[in-house]
Amino acid sequence: MAAKSNIPRFKIGESVYRVEWKKDVPFIAEYKVREVTTGAFKADNKSGKTEDFSGKTVLPLFATTVVEAVDLAFEAIAKQVVKEKSNIAVHLKMAVRLGELR
Repeated sequence: MAAKSNIPRFKIGESVYRVEWKKDVPFIAEYKVREVTTGAFKADNKSGKTEDFSGKTVLPLFATTVVEAVDLAFEAIAKQVVKEKSNIAVHLKMAVRLGELR
């Protein structure tokens, strides 16, 4: 049985969201999907600039709803804590700031 993939599949024209950080402050970034390929997609950001997104670490951070994007960001922080086993205080501060988006 094949392993479950956590790489999302989007449709052209669909809005997708991701939590991004600017000076330790999280915000929701919205993108409009322009082109989709296996394991990658191109999307326009808020200013209309086209960006390419690909990879097993980047794609799972995108979601079709804001709530899901925030949940995925929480999950990413938890994975960092488990992986690094240090900087727990920094990650806790990130989680608190992220909680303000909900």
